[in-house]
Amino acid sequence: MPSTESEFDDESTYCLMYVGRSTFQIDQTCGNRLERLGDEGFDVHVLAAEDGGRDALEERGIDVRPLPITHGPGRVASLAASFVIMQSYFIEHEPLLVHGTGGVLAWVTAVAADRVDTPGIFATVEDHVWDPEGLDLGETRARLWAPGRIQELEESLGEFLSGTMERGVAAMYRSLGELCDKYLVSNESDYRQLRERDLVPAPKLEYQAGGDGVDLDSFDPESDEFPSVDEAREELGVPEDWDRVLGYRGPIRADRDGLGLLDIIDAVASARPGVGWFISPERRADEGMVERLRRRAERGQLRVVPAKDRPRYFRTLDLYVEPRRRPGHSPQVKEAAAMSVPSVATRTPATAEAIEDGETGWLVDTASSDAVADQVVRISGAPKMLKNAGIRARARARERFNARYIDEQILRLYDSVLSERLASPGESKPVDSPDMNQQSDD
Repeated sequence: MPSTESEFDDESTYCLMYVGRSTFQIDQTCGNRLERLGDEGFDVHVLAAEDGGRDALEERGIDVRPLPITHGPGRVASLAASFVIMQSYFIEHEPLLVHGTGGVLAWVTAVAADRVDTPGIFATVEDHVWDPEGLDLGETRARLWAPGRIQELEESLGEFLSGTMERGVAAMYRSLGELCDKYLVSNESDYRQLRERDLVPAPKLEYQAGGDGVDLDSFDPESDEFPSVDEAREELGVPEDWDRVLGYRGPIRADRDGLGLLDIIDAVASARPGVGWFISPERRADEGMVERLRRRAERGQLRVVPAKDRPRYFRTLDLYVEPRRRPGHSPQVKEAAAMSVPSVATRTPATAEAIEDGETGWLVDTASSDAVADQVVRISGAPKMLKNAGIRARARARERFNARYIDEQILRLYDSVLSERLASPGESKPVDSPDMNQQSDD
């Protein structure tokens, strides 16, 4: 693709849009990439729910429009509103390339972009659902008088809806694969299943090992400018009676495995009184859950700390714990690894991609909180094992999770798609777009 001058006039800038559920997440995982795109001739826009990342993105020179995406009962309505907003915004700005992230939202984004004839459409999906469980109707009063008949009805209805949901989900993935130019996944399991089920055309499917990766320049425990473990712990105020520091950073919500996290904290406190936790709430948090954390903080089990400086936060830890059972990416495990901190995590496609079980961390095959707690208790009592696993985790992060290399790969994909689409027959006005692989100043 032709290179352009480093300075662009108004007629030579090109609109690119990223769409996702979280401004915070987009800034943390893609901020450097989007800033580089802005430096290389793109007018970069982000459409996402505002949950703490808007200011940081705007400081990078990125235009942000909040989407009204909710996580509660109004989620369907909010997705519909987001669809209308996206389509009108795309019509107004005529983007050269749209990149949508997240299962249903990626599909809605691709549909909107396709309707306004966007030259390049990308999708990143990191939370595939392959086998929806049957509908759980719960306990019913009718069981008191007709338990056999009601149970039979529930089972048949559950089987019917489960099959219908699975077919619907597969159809969504297939249509997304048809709409977009490139369909990106970040773990081998999803890549294999998409191929085996023939849901996405092979030329469009891209496996991005490491997802969005980690900025290893920022997460560098070997840097002379970085504090030692003791210095970082003093800065964040680790109590003197803690001989091990565990950590969790992420959503603190009852419907997002928050109750399981509390059970793990209590079990570890009972078995190993000298072990404490640094809990860093991220994005939206339930007030009730935060109050429960405060009570445990009063008992000396944990401290609730901000993690604005994420490298320093991970520097304080001996072990990171990821109890999430839901699918989806897990940047915290990779960031911990970059700081030489191993993890204990429930096995999901994302954590299995990030952790080499028994070498750079430990995977728990059951979703039971007790099983995760048992593993944490065992590992937290083995300092040599923790240190060696941390060394191997850092080496793996350098090899697989380098965001700089991953960004280069994604930008080359942008180049290849735009070169082909903008020069293809039927386009009313072929355009030269910026060469996104020219080296930036830094």
